Amino acid sequence: MAEMKLYELVNHYHIGTELTCAEAVFMACNVLRRFYRGGRDHRSDDCKRRSDGCGQHGRLPNDFRIDGLMLGFYGTLHCVELQRLEIVGYENPCHAIVEALAKKLEAAGGPQDLPPGKRRTTGLLMCGKARDYMKDFSQYGNRPDDQWEMLPWIPDPRPPFKIWVKPEQIAPFFLIPHHPYAISLLLKISDGFRAEEFRRLGLTGSSEDWERLVRGVIREFEKNNSARDLFHFDSDEDVFCVYSQYIDDLMMLAKLIRAACADEKTMGMYLNMSEAAKT
Repeated sequence: MAEMKLYELVNHYHIGTELTCAEAVFMACNVLRRFYRGGRDHRSDDCKRRSDGCGQHGRLPNDFRIDGLMLGFYGTLHCVELQRLEIVGYENPCHAIVEALAKKLEAAGGPQDLPPGKRRTTGLLMCGKARDYMKDFSQYGNRPDDQWEMLPWIPDPRPPFKIWVKPEQIAPFFLIPHHPYAISLLLKISDGFRAEEFRRLGLTGSSEDWERLVRGVIREFEKNNSARDLFHFDSDEDVFCVYSQYIDDLMMLAKLIRAACADEKTMGMYLNMSEAAKT
């Protein structure tokens, strides 16, 4: 195994196994360090199940940016979108993507050891199963079929709906359809969107803070449209999610939420509206 290329080792650990893309890459890197650099593999048996188990034992070359490579080659960092790609010669697009990244990493100098006692998590793409507690994006705002409300004015079975909001109109928020019942609007918290503005407003930019801001937007939306209880939340620590069976209303809300992030003053206004609604 010591004579194998990095991408061959990655494929060995990734294809036909339960390891995630991140775990396969770093397992392969650890093997190379043990054989070529006299390094010691510190992974414990339960490392795969730990929330911080991937990428603690080494680092990438300073000029090697996986996020830049992913956006440059595939146009997205989101696994749901990557898994829809069709890549010639590969049944699973993830296998092609991870293999290509491993080849780029090897060309850039391969994995590098950290000084003793130092640990760092590298921002490698992780798919939805990378952590046991992490959901796939398609699961946010989704329910079993028998738990959706059957809206009396919509034919049963409900016909598929069309997303008319363009991604660039709401980015970095993005929509996930749950055909034929509902749609979710998501934001990856760790991307840090408007984090500085939240901090200046005395908050952290957590999913709870986003829910508070969006409740203000919803309050205004429902007041202007004489509606109530159209929207629901399904957020966690790393993902903000608002979802609804009212498809067009959620898409209109998405544009309003994006507009609410235009500046710190506007964000503060909606946060205050949300607080006022509690009292």
